[in-house]
Amino acid sequence: MEYLLWVIVALLAYGLMAPLTSVVTSNVPPAVALFLSTTIFLFLTAVVLVATRTGRPADAK
Repeated sequence: MEYLLWVIVALLAYGLMAPLTSVVTSNVPPAVALFLSTTIFLFLTAVVLVATRTGRPADAK
């Protein structure tokens, strides 16, 4: 049950990705949009790992 919030956040973010990418690529090259979207996803992943305190190497075991 504790992961339900993160599942909903992930579904919303993933669902919004295609429409936002379509809008962005009409103004900038696709490679730039891909780079920025990947950077944003990596940043948000790091934020979630820090917020949930699961980003420690000891958690990988």
